[in-house]
Amino acid sequence: MKKIAYILVLFLTFSVTAQKVSNLRPGKKYQSIKFKFINNLIILPLELNGVPGDFILDTGVKGNILFLGENGKFFIKDSLRTVNLRGFGYGEPVKAYVSMGNTVRYKSMVLPNRDFFLLKDEKLNFSAKTGIAIHGLIGADFFRNNVIKVDYKRNKIIVYDREYFYDKKHKEDKVKKIDLVFHNDKPYMEGQVKIFENDTAHKPVKLLIDTGGTEALWLFKDVNKFEKLPPKYFTDLLGESLTGSIHGDKSRIETFAFGGYDFGNPIVSFLNEDVAKKAKKIKGRSGTLGAGILKRFTVWFDYRSEKMYLKKNSRYKEEFYYNMSGLEINYNGSVMVLEFRQTGVNLVESDNNLVSLDYHFALKPSYIIANVRKGSPGDLGGLKKGDVLLEIDDIAVHHKSYGDIIEHFYKKKNRRVDLLVERDGEEMYFKFHLIDELD
Repeated sequence: MKKIAYILVLFLTFSVTAQKVSNLRPGKKYQSIKFKFINNLIILPLELNGVPGDFILDTGVKGNILFLGENGKFFIKDSLRTVNLRGFGYGEPVKAYVSMGNTVRYKSMVLPNRDFFLLKDEKLNFSAKTGIAIHGLIGADFFRNNVIKVDYKRNKIIVYDREYFYDKKHKEDKVKKIDLVFHNDKPYMEGQVKIFENDTAHKPVKLLIDTGGTEALWLFKDVNKFEKLPPKYFTDLLGESLTGSIHGDKSRIETFAFGGYDFGNPIVSFLNEDVAKKAKKIKGRSGTLGAGILKRFTVWFDYRSEKMYLKKNSRYKEEFYYNMSGLEINYNGSVMVLEFRQTGVNLVESDNNLVSLDYHFALKPSYIIANVRKGSPGDLGGLKKGDVLLEIDDIAVHHKSYGDIIEHFYKKKNRRVDLLVERDGEEMYFKFHLIDELD
């Protein structure tokens, strides 16, 4: 499942010295961590300075980030200086504070003396995109000293002692090795794309590997490689960066291949050159490989050896989908809902029968339409930005998780969707069909 992509490309003003020691306690061979996988994002339960929180694991970010809007309970080291951070977009750099000497921990895994950037999550708003409070991002620090296994099917990460891993754990069947190169502590790999069926050859691409990028593939428009787009495409809001909105043209290409793997008809977002020009400072970079591809594998990262290992999982042959409704849905906090159950002490007469009912108030999730793509099925069906979702196909949304809400708009093209929303205090009913505009 794809979510609207949120990829941070931060050009940080300092470097972190790579340590050559394990992040596991002495004698510990590995540490397993269960994670939440929401909207193609890996969300880890980590402690920062002894306080638990939820952090997105992001290979596309060099440093670590703590969102000021979600850190009321964290004990943060004094901020010693300020830096400017920049991402995709047209805006000015964003000022952030640097907090030094922090400790990240999960049971036997300890990352001591780590720097964190402190900034507000107003534009990125990961919490609204996942339905849970996101406290920050963890970048290269997590990967630098150990072998990291990401099992996308079991929602589990294993942090290995390197010697133990190479003695015991890397000899699984059907595992392929991919060579990586690093720029600014971020991993890159080589791939090939074929845009049109009648292209005589694949075109080489150099891609950032980004576990925080939720689409399959981003490519930068380039007059030398991708001047002409496939005939079917539409312009979409891909997300927000630190310095502005990210737009691109979404389409399907003929094939994408790397390391002996080949994917037919993947969905690709082509970014305008002026938006991506900062990222293209990395020599030869053509785009980004995101979780829409990575989640089809079990992945092992070995930063020190500049290697990545891949093994297909059951998602490998799944088709590539996107949100056909054109509606961007955000978590909108919690609302008080009256719930009834057929147990309790209050007797209600119904058709001459006495029914025992128990009722109580409970906090339930609320969801809002944050953006409507112009010309999309949702737009043509009459939905508007700011509409609060009440029901989807006659089921109250507070019975659904954020992932359930988003998944409703994927995969089943031509499916009819019935929505009950609240607009300006009035309940309104809409219906439309999911249309694959790239088919």
